Amino acid sequence: PLNHRMIISVGKRMKSLVWHAKGDYLASSATDSTSLSVQIHRVSRCRTHVPFSKSKGYVQQVAFHPTKPFFFVVTKRNVRVYNLTKQELV
Repeated sequence: PLNHRMIISVGKRMKSLVWHAKGDYLASSATDSTSLSVQIHRVSRCRTHVPFSKSKGYVQQVAFHPTKPFFFVVTKRNVRVYNLTKQELV
């Protein structure tokens, strides 16, 4: 069996942590309102991607779509949908 260890630094307190259905991706959100508050981590390559250059409010929740390459970021006022394949907002 393979054992992986990954240290994720999100800056502030972590608000949510979710796995992608395929198991190689992990998304985290922190309690601050900076561009680093949302991060997507690829476990097999130990890489972290910050999908947003600007923050539009405090992130309440993040989620992966179960079958499509979409990533959802929920704030108190908005739901932002990010296309993981094209790496852009929908």
